[in-house]
Amino acid sequence: MIKWKKRLLPVAIAAVLLCLTACSGQTHTADLYEKGVELSEKMGMLAKDENYLAAMISSSEGLDPLFEPVASLDYQNPKATFIITNIEQTISQLYTQLYGDYPEEIRDILNQRLAGRLPATINTMETGLDMLAVSSSLAVSDAFLDSSLSESQWYLYLYDDGYISLVMYNPGEEGVVQASACLIKSDQLGQAASPEEVENYFAEEVQLDGIAVSQA
Repeated sequence: MIKWKKRLLPVAIAAVLLCLTACSGQTHTADLYEKGVELSEKMGMLAKDENYLAAMISSSEGLDPLFEPVASLDYQNPKATFIITNIEQTISQLYTQLYGDYPEEIRDILNQRLAGRLPATINTMETGLDMLAVSSSLAVSDAFLDSSLSESQWYLYLYDDGYISLVMYNPGEEGVVQASACLIKSDQLGQAASPEEVENYFAEEVQLDGIAVSQA
């Protein structure tokens, strides 16, 4: 297991960057919901592919047991789906309270970097490096056109056994939306049954008091 962690840790560090985004704004429930399911299914597909896993973890021993529960999730039928907004503003307010104001020209970059650390923070806080490595090796991204999406959003798809697919949408120039997805494992967040419980989790566990959550 120690060798496995050494092989996969560089992948974890690099691929966490796939989970960067800034968050706030309106919801586009139908199309973004389906896109999120599609990206989630891609992660499940990768978890089933022994050749892909062998390449990612530098091993020819076949499917690692840590990927098996991820491969068997029913991505088409989450137990619940939540849409998170207002994360960028919440992070900005928190950072300003802790460290004072900072120049506007670096505000967006800093907010995106801080927001992007949240998935890794939750994984390492609750399950340690193993889930961080699994999540990072399966993270996927895509880009598509949607000029109607003006601000970023996070979608949380809750599955059995505390597994969560976090899909993030970040609109850019000329209507291009960058989408990225990664897995989180959290028994506490995975049991959330209402937007209020999701908000409470983020407020109490990762000190983000002020995000807005709705149910898809």
